Amino acid sequence: MDDFRGTGGGCGLIRSMWSSAVSDQGMLRPSSVNRGDIVTDLVIDLIAEGGSHAVTLRGLADRVGVTSAGLVQWFGNTDRMWEVMAATYGDRWIAFLQDPMRFRRGGPLLPSTATHRVHGLLPATDEEVIWTRVWLALVEVGRHRHRVGVVIDRVETEECAVIARLLGREPDLMDVDATAAMVRGLRHAICAPELPIPVRRAHVARHLGG
Repeated sequence: MDDFRGTGGGCGLIRSMWSSAVSDQGMLRPSSVNRGDIVTDLVIDLIAEGGSHAVTLRGLADRVGVTSAGLVQWFGNTDRMWEVMAATYGDRWIAFLQDPMRFRRGGPLLPSTATHRVHGLLPATDEEVIWTRVWLALVEVGRHRHRVGVVIDRVETEECAVIARLLGREPDLMDVDATAAMVRGLRHAICAPELPIPVRRAHVARHLGG
């Protein structure tokens, strides 16, 4: 992950992504004074380094420059903090998936035909793999924290609506669910900590499946 490290300390991760990211900001909001944005940016950094287990209250507080108790006071409690982080990142995730430029790039990874636009829901670059790993880590957190799980359910419902639109017709709900399951499975395969499948192979697998 050293290639993604900035030289300015916290929030340094993925600075090289900003030029090509959604709304020129990507998944980071470095100029925001919103506490949810600030902590979410740091969580991106920490999860990219070591998964969700790398996100600790002390680690976050150290990067913000406050005590652990002070950080919790920003949100009221740790459950609320995780909920805000998941909601903030979830909103960025959906905006990222809906970026029209993702479906205009063409080329072998992202065919322009309507039936293959769901390729745009898979990461196509190393940077996008990082963002996907962060999202998958939050999905895992949602299995153990109810309030985060509620946020994840909401975001995944929105993602299914995106899939339905990308299919370019009035899709059967089973078709949408099957496509969502395939896309999510391929994301896990791409982001696997051991023996991940190459991005290009995942896109070919999606093509054969569709």
